[in-house]
Amino acid sequence: LVTVDPAEEIVKQMDGLISALSRASRHLAQSTRPAKEKSQRMPVLAAARDRAEELRRRLARDTEQMAANLAEGWRDREAGIALELSAPAPVPAAAPVNLVLSTGQRVRHARFGDGVITRIDGSGGNAMVSILFDAAQERTFQADLLGDKVEVL
Repeated sequence: LVTVDPAEEIVKQMDGLISALSRASRHLAQSTRPAKEKSQRMPVLAAARDRAEELRRRLARDTEQMAANLAEGWRDREAGIALELSAPAPVPAAAPVNLVLSTGQRVRHARFGDGVITRIDGSGGNAMVSILFDAAQERTFQADLLGDKVEVL
């Protein structure tokens, strides 16, 4: 069980999550569960811990910026869920948008305007894309959340 306290510092919250994932891995490894079950669940726990550690590193670099980006992504998801719930009939899923992004490329974001890609960390949909907008603010986004918000100029 992991408890999240919104009043606590976000990096400290991530430390607690990483600790809980490590305890779960250790507990599973030392348990009497069948080897097949362990071999299926251990990689999942390891991947979750790795992703939590990566997110913690990113948060530690620029806590306020990263928290703002995560909050924006969460609001987008909430808005999407609200839209789905209010829709009278299911809408067929749109074809995925395949953006090819590279450092130095000019882009236009639906909310933040024009900017230049300054850094891409990772690959695929989980890559983190940093964009320096013309308004002199840099923002970092998860690549798979940019598909319908960014166009290449």
